[in-house]
Amino acid sequence: MKRKEDSMKQYAVELHSHTNHSDAHFTVAELCQEASNFGYDGLILTDHNTASGYPEFKKLADEKGLVTMRGIEWTTYFGHMLVHGADYLVDWRDAQPTTIDYHIQEVKNAGGLVGIAHPYAIGSPMCTGCHWSFEVENWKNVDYIEIWNEVCPDESLSSWEAYARWTHLLDQGYRISASAGRDWHRLEGLDKNPAVTYIETVGQLTPTSFRQALEKGAFYLTLGPKLDWQIGSHHMGDTIPTGIYVTNIQAKPFDLPAFAPFNPRANRVKIIHNGEVYLDIPITEEKITLSLHLQPGYVRLELWGAIKDKTNELLLVSNPIYIEK
Repeated sequence: MKRKEDSMKQYAVELHSHTNHSDAHFTVAELCQEASNFGYDGLILTDHNTASGYPEFKKLADEKGLVTMRGIEWTTYFGHMLVHGADYLVDWRDAQPTTIDYHIQEVKNAGGLVGIAHPYAIGSPMCTGCHWSFEVENWKNVDYIEIWNEVCPDESLSSWEAYARWTHLLDQGYRISASAGRDWHRLEGLDKNPAVTYIETVGQLTPTSFRQALEKGAFYLTLGPKLDWQIGSHHMGDTIPTGIYVTNIQAKPFDLPAFAPFNPRANRVKIIHNGEVYLDIPITEEKITLSLHLQPGYVRLELWGAIKDKTNELLLVSNPIYIEK
């Protein structure tokens, strides 16, 4: 039995942010202060093609108790790629559409995690290179796909296109996570709702546990509500054998003040098993306990409900628990 102090905890993090070391309005100090003000527990600085702001950010983040790791956003004519936690910088300048697998392997050799940033963003002439045009063949080396980018991802068609790409890869058998990126360059308007990533880890958040949770897929994306979900004693990113299991699901209200103006309220939970809606049931205030008969593949959750003036919106996406024979 786990000791109380070793129980699973959740932390609000941001995986995609910028400073004036590339193209943002924030100085390093301003980004660090605003991240602290917002209520993030962890944040990764991913300036375009440079990590020059990291030493200053790391120092200031440590002072504020904000957990971080090295990061960069590969910015090319054929797409943008988030690199988290690499031991050294890998050159992006020679990457071509047909050679991206080689370069991703270089990033993996450097100990980096790989995330595809805003794959369906508008490209040229509005944002040259923002649309993902690289021809990935080895999807096993991609850790996550950013299905929600910037604020108000619920109002973006590109969110649903990225969601479709991610779910198609899951259905093909790839173990790949969905991520959200605020792509934080400046303070947005008060009418712009953010998405937040919550990672799960045992005990306190550290650079090591932050990285391990990202690598495992132990995180979910939300426009407000929080989620406690287990299958037996298993959590997101775990692998379990085929069988019949008891799952516990509890949707909780938002706890970050930034969500309050948008009043997000979850009222339904969807259990997605191998690309199909296994169950679609109302949410109660109590923990939901169900029996699931799981076949090889994956199972994940979505919370649906109201936000702003809309009543049937996708509010939360969990990453999967995987099932093997």
